[in-house]
Amino acid sequence: MIEVVAIVGFLIAALAAAQWLRARARLREALLGRDAVEQSRAALAAVLDTVPVAALWWRRDGSEENAVGAVPGSGAGAPYSRFLAALTPADAARLSPVVERLHETGAPFAERVSLSAGPEYRVDGALTASGDRVLWLSDVSQARAAEESGNTAAAAAAALRQAFNAIPLPVWRRDRTLRLIDCNNSYAGALDSLRETVLGDGRELAAEAGREKARALARAAASGTIKSERRHIVIGGSRRLLEVCELPDGAGGTIGFAVDRTDLESAESELARHINAHGQVLENIHAAVAIYGPDKRLSFFNSAFAQLWSIEEDWLAGHPSLDEVLERLRERRRIPEFADFRMFKRQQVGLFTSLIEPQHELMHLPDGRTLSVSMSPHPLGGLLFVYEDVTDRLALERSYNTLIEVQRETLDNLYEGTALFGSDGRLKLHNPAYRKIWDLSEAELVVQRFQPLAAFVPRDVLRLEDGEDVLLDRELAKDRGFLRQVADAELRAQVH
Repeated sequence: MIEVVAIVGFLIAALAAAQWLRARARLREALLGRDAVEQSRAALAAVLDTVPVAALWWRRDGSEENAVGAVPGSGAGAPYSRFLAALTPADAARLSPVVERLHETGAPFAERVSLSAGPEYRVDGALTASGDRVLWLSDVSQARAAEESGNTAAAAAAALRQAFNAIPLPVWRRDRTLRLIDCNNSYAGALDSLRETVLGDGRELAAEAGREKARALARAAASGTIKSERRHIVIGGSRRLLEVCELPDGAGGTIGFAVDRTDLESAESELARHINAHGQVLENIHAAVAIYGPDKRLSFFNSAFAQLWSIEEDWLAGHPSLDEVLERLRERRRIPEFADFRMFKRQQVGLFTSLIEPQHELMHLPDGRTLSVSMSPHPLGGLLFVYEDVTDRLALERSYNTLIEVQRETLDNLYEGTALFGSDGRLKLHNPAYRKIWDLSEAELVVQRFQPLAAFVPRDVLRLEDGEDVLLDRELAKDRGFLRQVADAELRAQVH
């Protein structure tokens, strides 16, 4: 009996020990599981702390408030209270009612609020499946800044597009394959089409036969150099001359624009006609004319110029420079010898930049001729030279001056008083005998040379209007010879 009891006691003790060991194992496993959960929770919390989103949630029964992540706000109190205190007063007053509705009815919401410090947050309120209330707090300051920046960029792009379309010149852009990818309204208008149609069809601003040439121009510009050409195209039913320019855009494509040069072409044609007409006029005058352009090269000469200097017209037609023309004239001894010919050439060439007003001078040639040289700036740039042979005129002036001197000497040696009055009744010429008769000094005659004839008649000498004899006072009337001299003077004045 005792053995049976002992055996039963042993079995009970063994069973108890087994249960204890089993419970201990389960406890150990539970403790290990709890540690793993705590580690997982800590790891999850660490991960959530790195997420740029914070959260506030309340249990279904409202007994506990929890926070995840960095909830804005500082000071004492619950996280939600600190968050409300950090908001601007207006946003805090706006957020509180919707959060209360979330607690009461579970109504979701989405609001944007700003902290007093400046950052902006998006607050999303929601009800979970378990009945908990959650507020998600997202910092949208950077997103808002990016959005505003994007809006600003979009507005700037729209303004640029508007300005691009307002340019009164056709402008376009090509990609790396030289395909047309953009153009303004002027480009589409020149082709009498819509912008979308022009880009879709890749239409070139050129005639049908010149489209390949237009692409070749763009291809040359894409290599890194600016290229331009002039081409005619029909725009709005009229033939226009366009100067087309293509330049590289730095990304492998090109940017092109076109300038209407029709008015310039017409002006150039009109100017050419005027120049030709002036050339024909200058060709028919006797004076030698030479025009040097701004590049200091001979741009025009008439036949008289070639004949004056005995230079071949074919050589002159090669547009030699002024320096070369002077050298040719010096070699052929057509111009005077200068002690420093290089200095003379520098002075002549310097006139292109220093001459403002016309300049005249005489040039005495080695063959005895004398030229009058007129130099003046040309309206289109350069210089205009006019050469006139004045040899005969100078010889005639010398002969005339000699004759005048001989006549003067003859008059000065006459016994009779002689005076010459012009058609205005003023003294032009007199001899010493005339001055002696009237007892006048040379100074008085110089002053009275600007006086009429009556100023030379003394007060005692009067002339009647009816042409009768001159009356003198009684003493002078006795001198009949004096009367004759006065009458002769008056007669000469009337004749001259």
